Amino acid sequence: MINHEFLYPGIIPQPVDHVLYAYITAANGVFIHAKRKNLEVMLPVFARKRNVIRGLAPMQPFIKLPDLVPAQYLQSIIRKSQRMLPNEALFYLSYETAWKAVMPNQRVTQTSVTPSDPFDDFSSRALIELHSHNTMPARFSSIDDGDETGFKLYAVIGNITGSKIELCVRVGIYGHFCEVPAKLVFQSMIEVCDVGRY
Repeated sequence: MINHEFLYPGIIPQPVDHVLYAYITAANGVFIHAKRKNLEVMLPVFARKRNVIRGLAPMQPFIKLPDLVPAQYLQSIIRKSQRMLPNEALFYLSYETAWKAVMPNQRVTQTSVTPSDPFDDFSSRALIELHSHNTMPARFSSIDDGDETGFKLYAVIGNITGSKIELCVRVGIYGHFCEVPAKLVFQSMIEVCDVGRY
C-alpha cells in the first residue's frame, strides 16, 4: 500500500510503519518517505528551489540509521575487493545490535557481480548493498538501476588500486534513487573520496 499526502503548515507526515512508502507533496517538491527496521529515509523525487507550491510547508530530506558504518568495515571491504581483482565484488551490510558485513556467494566478472542466491536471508536483511567497480570509476550504471529495486542504501567503490579510492552512495526506494553524501552512512577515511553527485 502507498500513501499520498500534502504537507500543510503545522502538520507532520503520517507514520509509514504500515505502508511500503508515502509520497509527500510539500512546498519545495514531492518526496518519498519509507521506513524499515533500522532505516528511515525521506528523499526528493522532484525538488524545487524556486516557484514553490504556495500553501504547503517545506520538507527536509533525511536518512536515519542507528550508527555510521565503522571505517574498519570499509577498509576490510576494500582489501577483499582488491583481492578479487580484476573482478568485481559484492557485500551486504546489516545492523542488529552492531554492523555486520558479509560477502555472499557470487558470480563475478570484470564488469558484473550478482549473488548466487538473490533471495538468501542476509540479502533481505541487508540495509546496505555495496559492490566494487575494480579499477573503473565509482558510478551507478543503468544495469545497477535495473538490479537495485529494493529499499536499501546502495554503494559502489571504484578506482580501488588508485591513491584515492572512490565511493558513491545512494538511497534506493523501489526504483526511486537519490545520491547522498557518504558521510551520512560511512565513517570517513583519508584514502577514500566521496564522488557522489548530490
